[in-house]
Amino acid sequence: MSTPASRLKAYLASPMGFSEVTDHFMRTVYVPRLKAAGVNPINPWDLTTKEEVDAVLGMPISPERLKAIRELHRTIGMRNKTAIVMCPVVIAQLDGQEMDSGTVGEVGWAAGRGKVVYGWRSDFRKNGEEGALCNLQVQFFIEESGGRIFNTLDELCDELKRFQRMFGA
Repeated sequence: MSTPASRLKAYLASPMGFSEVTDHFMRTVYVPRLKAAGVNPINPWDLTTKEEVDAVLGMPISPERLKAIRELHRTIGMRNKTAIVMCPVVIAQLDGQEMDSGTVGEVGWAAGRGKVVYGWRSDFRKNGEEGALCNLQVQFFIEESGGRIFNTLDELCDELKRFQRMFGA
């Protein structure tokens, strides 16, 4: 098994932290499986604390609260941008009838900066144009980056192991 310093750093683009159910899955299944595959997952849901968010959302409705919310949004965006910059790979969780707009934004931004983007879509519902695995533009940018979209977590983990062997990450 690789040491933490030699593990492939991968940014996890996903909406999983918004829901108690998906947050639980992310922390007990998804992240541990990626770690077992030799990945050092950089999880944006760990970059901002609940206390930071609660402090702002707990403010009374006022111009100061709105200003604090905008500042928090910018802080979160900058943290996530910095995390994407430091990772050679982005893994995007693409489930949902409509893919999460923040995740899609991270896919495009990362692909445009030369990151390899892998998608994971286990949702069997159609989401995109005929013949596409999801929205054709999202699929295009993932594939253009050198990545692929996988239907199972096993396939994704196998690809991440292959990537590490190939590129020594």
